[in-house]
Amino acid sequence: MGKLRKVCFRLDAAKLEALDAIACSSNRSRSYLLNEAVAHYLDLQAYQENLIEQGLRALKEQRTISSDELRSRIASYPSPRRTNQKK
Repeated sequence: MGKLRKVCFRLDAAKLEALDAIACSSNRSRSYLLNEAVAHYLDLQAYQENLIEQGLRALKEQRTISSDELRSRIASYPSPRRTNQKK
């Protein structure tokens, strides 16, 4: 991790109370939880950007299928078995 810098932002009271409750119950600081949340958010954004780039490459290379073909493929999959259904 690089040099830590202070950041200030606004958060509504309910979210702050929930954050503090999690910090207390997990014996972590508010700062730790916020750093974790930002790290997860950045990872998710990078993952989504990668998926978009893959899709654009597939489109450029004409590695796509029509919506009708997609529906046909999905319909050919077996239906999932449901267990423990409540009546």
